[in-house]
Amino acid sequence: MTVLDLGRHEWGDIHFWLGVVCSSTVVLHLLLNWAWLKKIASSGKAWRVASGLLLGILLILGIFLLPMKTSDHNAAASPTDNQLNAGKQYRMGW
Repeated sequence: MTVLDLGRHEWGDIHFWLGVVCSSTVVLHLLLNWAWLKKIASSGKAWRVASGLLLGILLILGIFLLPMKTSDHNAAASPTDNQLNAGKQYRMGW
């Protein structure tokens, strides 16, 4: 199945690179507005900005540290399907 002549993996690549661009833009935006963050958003208290940035980083890292499990949902599928899906990992939780 394709959408706009792009398959699942091509869309995955586009999604990844758009995520990189978006994350980079957010970091650049924070850097360019650092003076405002220190003066207005933190009311002159740099520890507020630092704690907010640390919390954001911990939230992002937390997503990557979620437990992973090898999938066995295709146990009744044909051997070819099991060979193709062997070793794939899926996020558990949420």
